[in-house]
Amino acid sequence: MRPAPASWLRRRRLRRRFFLALLVVAALATSTYFAGPPVGKAIKGWQSRRLAHQAFALIDQKKWNEASAKLRDASLLDPHEPEAWRAIARLRSRTGLSTGALKEW
Repeated sequence: MRPAPASWLRRRRLRRRFFLALLVVAALATSTYFAGPPVGKAIKGWQSRRLAHQAFALIDQKKWNEASAKLRDASLLDPHEPEAWRAIARLRSRTGLSTGALKEW
């Protein structure tokens, strides 16, 4: 025995919406899986550069401890960021640790 046409159509629409929702969730999960690491690396690089620029300002103000803390955080975020390396070298050259500064440059 077949259900009434209205309830049959309603169930069919619900099933279709559920299937489409599953497809959307699967597409979002897949795109997040593949786009997540590059986006995360870009954000860490940006944060590292931001901290390095703040450290440059602190170095100009001769606030060595604060600049050192900012640069430690910057190098932990992205150890391969050239701007952070430049700031570390500038801090070392200004504080008298020039042998380490030459190695950083």
